[in-house]
Amino acid sequence: MGPVKIMRWVLQCVAIFFGTVAASPTCTTASANLGMGNCTLELPCIPCIDRSKIIVRSVVHGQMSDLFWIGVKRAMMTATTQMKIDFKLQLQMRKSSIEMAQNIRDVVDMDTPDALIASVVGPLVAAAVEYASQTAIIMTINTGFDYFKQIGSLAHFGADEVLGSKRGMEKFESVAADRGLTLTTCLLTNYGPGQAWSVPRVNGFKKECDDRQLTWIGNDNGLVVPEGDRDGQKSVTAVELNSFLGSNSNSQGMALLIIGPDNTDGTLDAFRDAGRPANILVGHFDTQPTHLANGETLFGIDQNAWLQGYLPVVLSTIYVTTGNLLAHDLYPTGPALQTVSPSADEAQNAV
Repeated sequence: MGPVKIMRWVLQCVAIFFGTVAASPTCTTASANLGMGNCTLELPCIPCIDRSKIIVRSVVHGQMSDLFWIGVKRAMMTATTQMKIDFKLQLQMRKSSIEMAQNIRDVVDMDTPDALIASVVGPLVAAAVEYASQTAIIMTINTGFDYFKQIGSLAHFGADEVLGSKRGMEKFESVAADRGLTLTTCLLTNYGPGQAWSVPRVNGFKKECDDRQLTWIGNDNGLVVPEGDRDGQKSVTAVELNSFLGSNSNSQGMALLIIGPDNTDGTLDAFRDAGRPANILVGHFDTQPTHLANGETLFGIDQNAWLQGYLPVVLSTIYVTTGNLLAHDLYPTGPALQTVSPSADEAQNAV
């Protein structure tokens, strides 16, 4: 068999495994046009694997009003269709970690999944995931970057949030230099103080500010604001903001990092109402297309929702069917700076 035929055979085997080419019901031969002229390749088929009986479940802390988790869900459902498995996703909609932990235990006990994909937002959820690892393959996404191995996860898909803060600060510095500004102060707005997803973002940004001897406004958590944007409420009023900033509102240059999407609108509204000065540079974690498009923010620190949704479904299925993983157990899906407003589809796939 020549090299061309061998390559076609390899491509055919991959296509059969991933479900893009269907094997015959009896699984004796399979044929497909591989897009190489009019060539149709006939080859023996390996014993069929009925993946419809593979049960994969996912419990994550997101909500469907968040572009990031819309992207994760779309990617998971695409992978499910390709893998032809039994898959269900639970979005917890910011429920308490107590309830989320119990939901994980219930899913494991009732559905007895072969694999569980979870985000880990605190010790109670971590304990539930560790419980699940006794009977199911575990893969974690989004949160748990630093401790996924300790709770029995075979692989983690997420971004280094501390590194994201570093890259955000570097962007602030370059823009300030271009505009002739000198950064003197830092402000971070935070609607999730102490939570697993927020702590590395806060600590990372504060370290970058401290290393540059910039004035950090507020306590270690920055400006703590209520999560009100989703109900059309302002996270913080102009009066509260001005009171919080005090004399620092007239600094030569301020780097304002908004910790996530759930308080972006409210924070920007408050600055707008307060007559936001041009010396305040704004960036945020997660991609917010509208604010990037109108120039209100300089960048979004994204972590690729598509990869976080798609890869764990595919790789957990491969592990269940073959017992094999790729060489790595940590898959960094970010961080990357989004500086241009993406299309609607791009925003859902790459925040």
